[in-house]
Amino acid sequence: MKKHLILTALIISSTVFNASFAMDNAKAKAKKGEIRAMMDVMVEQAKECSISKDEESCRKATIWFLRTVNRLCQDAFCVTDTSIKKQYKSIILSMLEERVSDDSFNEQIMMEAFKWVEKRTIDDTLPPPLGINETNKKSFFPQDEWKARRQKVLDELYKKL
Repeated sequence: MKKHLILTALIISSTVFNASFAMDNAKAKAKKGEIRAMMDVMVEQAKECSISKDEESCRKATIWFLRTVNRLCQDAFCVTDTSIKKQYKSIILSMLEERVSDDSFNEQIMMEAFKWVEKRTIDDTLPPPLGINETNKKSFFPQDEWKARRQKVLDELYKKL
């Protein structure tokens, strides 16, 4: 019985350590603007907010949501397939418009999120938009156009605020 308990404790602690390591890895990638990692961090922050109801964790969740929405929209506009662009634009803009009416989305939080994305856009340090259309990697505009396309999306989103 003791061996079973010790083995169970080791498995649980190993799982917790691996999950923690995975989230640390996701956070590092998310800070670089990688969309899948940003989604993971956004979900984790939303869980933390819903559990704790702490104002700061809910603020972080809101910021990660807005950053991720911006990045999704930016990368969708690096794809030549117009159906993907239209799909992402309509979904993202409707999400953004719906959320803007929410009290948790004050102007300061929105600007903080947008400035974070804008800095990485201007510095041209965002990763390739490959997560948007993995089935057809040839359907992207040339890499030298990504920065301008991403900035155009930010300009459009600023107008919506």
